[in-house]
Amino acid sequence: EPPPIIKPQKTHFQYCTKFTPPATEFELEMINLPFEKVYYKKSITVPSLLLVIKGEGSVEDDDTQFKLLPGVSLFISAGCHAKYVSLSDELIVAITHSQISKPDFMT
Repeated sequence: EPPPIIKPQKTHFQYCTKFTPPATEFELEMINLPFEKVYYKKSITVPSLLLVIKGEGSVEDDDTQFKLLPGVSLFISAGCHAKYVSLSDELIVAITHSQISKPDFMT
């Protein structure tokens, strides 16, 4: 039987949705920021990969700031928190990492 189609889940932040498939190796967060909106992402216990899908913006931690453009990818260390800022009409960023906790359907 094929796996189910995963529907997005709302998160605590209105511009972020999460996709949690029935596999602990993978989870995807989509950040969709309108112009000049800011998203503060708390640190998580696993490393992540970031890919800019659309728009322009920036991401920064305590020491470094990176410009975000379509196609840019970054590695985010475990324990790193970040501030995302949209500098275009719409900044879309995909962040993937292993699951931090088991989703409801796996408990």
